[in-house]
Amino acid sequence: MSVAAAAAAASTYLARRAAQKERVRILYRRTLKDTLDWAVHRHIFYKE
Repeated sequence: MSVAAAAAAASTYLARRAAQKERVRILYRRTLKDTLDWAVHRHIFYKE
């Protein structure tokens, strides 16, 4: 494998990993919001 090919592979991997992290972050935040929307005891989610 040439140096250029290795660099391209590493770049692709890092881009996919960054996109996956962003997707997980979005899903996590949406889940927290949905949980709060459905919570009966909302005070649990708020700091006092």
